[in-house]
Amino acid sequence: MVSVLGDPVVVLAGCSGLALLFSGAGLHKLREPRAFAAVLDSYGIVPPPLQRAAGLALPACEIAVAAGLVFPLLRRFAAIAAALLLIAYALAMGFTLLKGRRIADCGCGFGRAAQRVGSAMVWRNIALAGVALILALPMNTRPIGLLDWMFAAFSGVVAAAMYTLCNALINSHYSTRDLFHD
Repeated sequence: MVSVLGDPVVVLAGCSGLALLFSGAGLHKLREPRAFAAVLDSYGIVPPPLQRAAGLALPACEIAVAAGLVFPLLRRFAAIAAALLLIAYALAMGFTLLKGRRIADCGCGFGRAAQRVGSAMVWRNIALAGVALILALPMNTRPIGLLDWMFAAFSGVVAAAMYTLCNALINSHYSTRDLFHD
């Protein structure tokens, strides 16, 4: 039985969506190193002497994952690395929340708008890790036509837009909740 999850269009769409996500996040962290250092400090997980190294290593890993997702020979390895990074981020967020810390910015956004850490962010990262693990599965072999490539690219862009929309909804939820509960 041929798996729909292993269809080349699904794999290409997932890879392009995650590659956009990781490259955007990694480049943002490299462009704003002081802001990302402050984010790392706010988590209280990375010891201060290691924050500078972590501030360089994490975005480098994200950019490497994005690049790996683009190349078929590296796709499986990059997908597993993406899942591990996303799970690590979810664990860091969850651990920080369990300690009762309020983090104003998760450090995972592309723009200047902060994304507050909450349980929705943890679940978002777990869901994205699931997507990454699906991409690590063997891809079905069938000819890929021009329409397939176009649909996969369009789907990747739509997935990135949905990710941005979900983040906006999560931030809106936190803002509305704060409005009525603070």
